[in-house]
Amino acid sequence: MTLYKHSGAAPVPGLVMVLAGALAVGLGLGFAYGYLMPFIPFVYINLLITIVYAAGLGATVAYVGKAGKIRNTLLTGVIGLVAGAWGLYVAWAADMLSREYVDSFTLSPGVLLTYLGEFYDKGAWSIGSGKTNVTGIFLAIVWIIEAGIIVVSAALVAAGIFSDLPFCERCNLWTRMTKGLQRLSLTGAEGLVQRLGNGEIASLAEVERAGATDKAFLRIDLASCESCADSNYVTIAAVHTVVKDGKEEEKEEKIIRNMEIGGQDVELVRHAGKPMERPGPAAPPA
Repeated sequence: MTLYKHSGAAPVPGLVMVLAGALAVGLGLGFAYGYLMPFIPFVYINLLITIVYAAGLGATVAYVGKAGKIRNTLLTGVIGLVAGAWGLYVAWAADMLSREYVDSFTLSPGVLLTYLGEFYDKGAWSIGSGKTNVTGIFLAIVWIIEAGIIVVSAALVAAGIFSDLPFCERCNLWTRMTKGLQRLSLTGAEGLVQRLGNGEIASLAEVERAGATDKAFLRIDLASCESCADSNYVTIAAVHTVVKDGKEEEKEEKIIRNMEIGGQDVELVRHAGKPMERPGPAAPPA
């Protein structure tokens, strides 16, 4: 079994593009985030906004990196980390302006350090109905948690979004992922992974297809290059339906991730599985 792995390539134009995108989105989203947060006095809403903000930074890096054809997950994550750190810096500069500590927007490190020192000593917000501002070590812990959420989440999102999408090096194009080509029954699928690992692609045709109402099944996904027949990769995920808060939702686990197949096997994968065997009518009594 041959599994796809990014080549690690990072074209210079793509790097320039993704770095420029990281700086631009960090400036724009960072300013909006930092300026508006002081006006939202609800902890849980603040936390949600922080997570969405961090995800937005990371997602922008991922999509610009994809456009720049960067096939290096680690590098994309590092750029996401840089975007998070830059966005956090801009957010603090916008925070100063929002609280009228400065008359105009500035990114001066000296001014920002002085502001942080005064904020640390005097505070600017309290918890709940308390009238005493949060200061000192506890305030610093809050800052560290916020910084961690933004920087780490931006890096993880940037690295994760397209980490599984194969790239066709021959055509210099990303493949197109089609999810849910077929759903196979878990019954009778024992040993399927091992057989596929041994190169027995035809074993996909030997497993019954799942029923429309089955709560657990194997989902077959296929990534293929649209310009050639040489880049084709199969992913098989075990999907289980669970009930959470009274609602059904699907949980999936990838059991085979981007297994390379030949162009001659694509149609077999597209039509994987055999129809479910239905019991025939009962024989009439003698």
